[in-house]
Amino acid sequence: MRRDEKRQSYGTLLPNIFFSLQVIAILLILSLIVQFVELFNLAIPIILISCFIAIGFVFYFLIRRKNIIQRQDIYHKK
Repeated sequence: MRRDEKRQSYGTLLPNIFFSLQVIAILLILSLIVQFVELFNLAIPIILISCFIAIGFVFYFLIRRKNIIQRQDIYHKK
């Protein structure tokens, strides 16, 4: 590939689809947890813990995606 050619970006939509699927799966898991917990006073701590875990997964995958993109940019600059 010559330097003046633009690198084509295939698969840019794919990570967004995976991100959307992860968010939908997290919401489904949270709704199942709420349905299975019968006592209301136990549901709030479980929802909060699940939300923190979900936020952690989202940040983990975003940081991982950022690192992969940085590695690809370094590889293509050589």
